[in-house]
Amino acid sequence: MESKRNAAKTYVQEHLDELTPEMRAAVEDLLSFLTEAKIEYVDERHLKFNNLTFCKNAAGYYRTAIALHQYVWIFHNGEIPQGCGIHHGEDGKECNEIHNLTMKTNSEHATWHNTHDFITVKCTNCGKEFQTRKANRGKHRFCCEICKNQFDSRTYRKPLREKTCVICGKIFLTRTENAKTCSRPCRHTLVGITRRERNAARKSDK
Repeated sequence: MESKRNAAKTYVQEHLDELTPEMRAAVEDLLSFLTEAKIEYVDERHLKFNNLTFCKNAAGYYRTAIALHQYVWIFHNGEIPQGCGIHHGEDGKECNEIHNLTMKTNSEHATWHNTHDFITVKCTNCGKEFQTRKANRGKHRFCCEICKNQFDSRTYRKPLREKTCVICGKIFLTRTENAKTCSRPCRHTLVGITRRERNAARKSDK
């Protein structure tokens, strides 16, 4: 991107003589503006833009009284409307150049990050770190089903036990000692069978 920008600048400078004095003055002002609007590297934690120094915070954003990416957008495009935010593009939040910035509504911005960003969380049961989408924060507490079952068995004081469904023969986990079926359809089937057997027994007694 920088090489393309430099090439465009060189091309314009080479053809300044072909412009009218008014147009040439306007183009020179624009070139001066673009030269000043360049982000300068200071050190690993600091960047400089338009004579302001921005410091990198714990979240990885460069800030002073305002975030660098917001300031760059305002510098080039004017004020950010209320209810909108500035989004970093494919080059990530390390790149705060204007070509990597777009404006989104707060709702669009939050939705994008919730569905694209991954965060690291610790398993509530074993403490192992695992990745989950930001949208699932607070929902995914366990790294696997085994940890979830282990935590639940300790929490509810009743151990999980394997049983075989009397209807379909499937092996299932349950905390209920008298459980006979693995699912609601199988339970309904068992109820129907029991009811028919009970009615048949009543008729035979008569």
